[in-house]
Amino acid sequence: MKKTVFLPVLISLSVFVVSCKKQDTTDIGSSGGATNTIRPLNNNRTGADSVVIVPTVVTMFAGQTYNAGTITITNDLNFAYITYTAMNSYVITQTHLYAGTCALIPVNPPGNPIPGQFPYSGTHNDETSVIYQVPLSVVGAAGSSVCIAAHAVVEKLSATGQVLSSNSAWGSGIVINPTGNWGMKVPYIVQ
Repeated sequence: MKKTVFLPVLISLSVFVVSCKKQDTTDIGSSGGATNTIRPLNNNRTGADSVVIVPTVVTMFAGQTYNAGTITITNDLNFAYITYTAMNSYVITQTHLYAGTCALIPVNPPGNPIPGQFPYSGTHNDETSVIYQVPLSVVGAAGSSVCIAAHAVVEKLSATGQVLSSNSAWGSGIVINPTGNWGMKVPYIVQ
């Protein structure tokens, strides 16, 4: 009788130990064939290394008014992660990203943002998700108030995959030049 009670307890304990094993790295895909590595924080610990990061999620507007998806911003102790996610039959064909000091967003003389001069960019083959991993040494230290300017070119597809429209898209935030174009920046406090 003791053997039959002990065996299920041993199996349950083994499953618990295996399922609680900490994963050292997680690979995430990025367009263009590159792979980024995230070193996840262990939010189950207590003490100095216990960090809970709350992501900032904003709408990615195409053509100023169409909900084309979301921009998600988060960070760990080493990197900021900016994720473009297309929805509502949209796909991503280009991305341009600036992450850092708000005053340093590349703009032309009238003050309009120049996405083609943003330090991070990519051409994509109808992606629904694109992730950028930017070192915090570039973005800013914990507690810094920074700006994320996330621009994309998106296409709306029909049910059969035909391109219905192509639009510029921005992560919803504060208009960079209120008297100029509609390019936006998203305020973010590095956690």
